[in-house]
Amino acid sequence: MIGETLNILRGYELSESAKTIHLLLEATRRAAIDRDKYVADPDVRRVPYRELLSAERAQQWRSSIDPLRATPTATLGELATAVAEGKHTTHFTIVDGQDNIASVTMSLGDDFGGGFLVPGCGFFLNDSMSDFGSDATAANSVQTGKRMASSMAPTIIFRKGKPYLALGSSGGPAIPNIVLQVFLQLAVVGKSIDEAIASPRYDQQPRPEDVVYEIARAPDAVIGQLRAMGHGVRPQAGLGEVNAVLIERPKITAVADPRRGGAAGAF
Repeated sequence: MIGETLNILRGYELSESAKTIHLLLEATRRAAIDRDKYVADPDVRRVPYRELLSAERAQQWRSSIDPLRATPTATLGELATAVAEGKHTTHFTIVDGQDNIASVTMSLGDDFGGGFLVPGCGFFLNDSMSDFGSDATAANSVQTGKRMASSMAPTIIFRKGKPYLALGSSGGPAIPNIVLQVFLQLAVVGKSIDEAIASPRYDQQPRPEDVVYEIARAPDAVIGQLRAMGHGVRPQAGLGEVNAVLIERPKITAVADPRRGGAAGAF
């Protein structure tokens, strides 16, 4: 989903503006439509990654975007059943002196997962069976031996062949969008990693298609402009929890998201 969104956005000049947020949301909503329709366990079902990540697919979606007006999801073709993923997720990122990197997202689902503590092991089993689609004909339908699809997106980004940024987030279906927005704030807008993580976030799914925004961080002027473009908007206390490490040898910067009280450290 991150790759497909970046391919769509390649056709635009991006900046820190309401128009860029609009383009980002239109692109991620289209990538989410493809995610819901095609992504499933690749050991059981073929996922058309080559086609989804092609320049042709990006151009097809780009041609359906009005740069000044929101496009109703209903006009973008037949939708697959979306999955309501749990929000009790955590992410951690670790980098050592030899550039061994772990970018790890884990989730129980909701509350205490399945409510079963594995004897002698100290962890709960998740309740991710709900991450399967309800439509028996869908790519992500329930099937024996099949793993459910997930929106978790632990990410490692390379720059000139060397590791540059490792990050991930909580946030259910919004996770790819959250990760992408932090990267764009860093790489396109030019913010520092801590500024990029602290920046306001926005999310839009195919259904419901209201734009979710962070009520304490998103500027009123931006929300007004999104409304003027035809977006429905819905406030939320926060979106995700990004914990990231920026690698600029010999310097390494670790930043924990201020939204949920994480911590960063070194030894």
